[in-house]
Amino acid sequence: KDLKIERDQLLKSFQAFDAMYKKLLGEYLDPEADMNALLQKITNIADSFKPLGCDSGWSKEVKGQIPNILAGVFAVFTIRKSGESYNRLSNSDTSGMSTKMLMKPHNTQ
Repeated sequence: KDLKIERDQLLKSFQAFDAMYKKLLGEYLDPEADMNALLQKITNIADSFKPLGCDSGWSKEVKGQIPNILAGVFAVFTIRKSGESYNRLSNSDTSGMSTKMLMKPHNTQ
C-alpha cells in the first residue's frame, strides 16, 4: 500500500512543532523555571489520549497533538543537555554565542 504524504499538512505540523519548541524554551530555559511543570504538561497531553490503539487509527485530534508532544520532549532534551551552559553564557553574551550553545534536535529526528 502506498503511503500518501500531504506536504502542506507536514509543513503545518513542522511549523506547529517549531513554534511550540521555541515557546517552551523561552518559558523553561530560565534557571528558576520548574522543569517538573514542563514534564507534567507534556505528560498530560500524552495521557489524554490513553488508551490509544494502533489498530483503530489515529484521529485528527491525536495527530494534531503529536507536534506539541515532540516539541515538549525536545525542549526537555535541549534544556537538560545545554540549558545550564546557555544560562551561564547568556548573562554576559553580546555576540549571540549562548544561543549557539543550545543542543537542538537534528532535522532528521
